[in-house]
Amino acid sequence: MQEIKYTNSKGNSRLFQYHDDFHILDDYKEAQYINNWTTKGYNQHGATYIKSLMGEREITLSFWIIGRTIEDFYAQREEIFHLFNPVLGLGTLEYHNGVVDRMMDVYIANMPEELENYGNGRLYEVKLRAPHPFLYDKELNGIQFADSAGGFTFAAVFAPTKIFGYDMHAAIATNDGDIPAPVKLTIKNAQMVNPRIVMEDGSFIGLQKEISADEEIVIDTSYGNKSITINGKAADAYLMPGSTWIQLPIGETRVRCETDEGSPNVYMTWHNYYLGA
Repeated sequence: MQEIKYTNSKGNSRLFQYHDDFHILDDYKEAQYINNWTTKGYNQHGATYIKSLMGEREITLSFWIIGRTIEDFYAQREEIFHLFNPVLGLGTLEYHNGVVDRMMDVYIANMPEELENYGNGRLYEVKLRAPHPFLYDKELNGIQFADSAGGFTFAAVFAPTKIFGYDMHAAIATNDGDIPAPVKLTIKNAQMVNPRIVMEDGSFIGLQKEISADEEIVIDTSYGNKSITINGKAADAYLMPGSTWIQLPIGETRVRCETDEGSPNVYMTWHNYYLGA
């Protein structure tokens, strides 16, 4: 059975169902816009396709507020207005249908609007928008990088008189979603020099810095929250030249952590992202 749950940034939430005494889900609609990029040359038949980009996802949630008394109704309505408060910023919308549990981050596009009035029972509608239009699994995926080949190192010669140790930790990660997934990396509990996370295609993100054992690095490549911190403080200034905000490709991929010195512990977490539920 379909259920929709909205939670605002203060942690207040409400589950909308078909059989709730006070809040009965009447309708749930989505509109998904796609921006298709094409170009057309002089005297060209048709057009040349470039790419398609997903626009914001628009959600319309219609529901009944049903009170046993008029006082009960107004108490429930006040709860709804507190819940769908646009000044609280992004909230989360969870979708349950008995098979999958997925969610997305949304903001309030308009305050709840009364559509029908039957005394203690009234129909309301609220519109929400997801700036990043994909749903993601409620549960987080995670792996810990293993010491490759038992922790062996091989020499990387940069100059005739200078040899660096080159440590490598690796892991296999699987993205079962519909798009490349941003990741959150935690590197900690070891001394190291110039740690970098490298994808199979050669793209990487790294820090140009000596790290002590009591420092914890957190690298977040998620949408709208790209950041690097060391012990909770911003460390973007140490971003290694050539770095990109890496994404986990669809399917199975090998990811490795390289350092000039040291053998770090690396943890990576991510959500799978989907076009729908």
